[in-house]
Amino acid sequence: MQRILCTDRHFGIGKETARTLLIECPELGKGDADSISCLVGVAPLNWDSGKMNGKRHIFGGRRSVCCELYEAVMTAVHRCKEDNVFRQLFKRLTVELKKPYKSAMVAVIHKMVRVVHALLKNGTKWENKLTA
Repeated sequence: MQRILCTDRHFGIGKETARTLLIECPELGKGDADSISCLVGVAPLNWDSGKMNGKRHIFGGRRSVCCELYEAVMTAVHRCKEDNVFRQLFKRLTVELKKPYKSAMVAVIHKMVRVVHALLKNGTKWENKLTA
């Protein structure tokens, strides 16, 4: 399973991050992606009470997995030399939609969790296909 995750240097997930994901979050590849995002702690959850409708926040989850994924997203967004899906998402969120830096990073982490979950569920390898 680890080979599925660290096949491409453009993905941002290396051996250590893959190891942490597989050990700390064995539920990856099982169930649905929304529950995995909640489990990791990057799903935007309602912060409502009565008639008050608040903003969506992230909280809870497995801190070690979230920290590892933050580092992986930093690599994918800032340190990869070639353009990738995660860098494009980050640029779109920060430049076009004017989202704050940390909100954009959490959104990219959320996307990465969903991608990793889909890769493990389907047993496929990562392909860095950019769509126009």
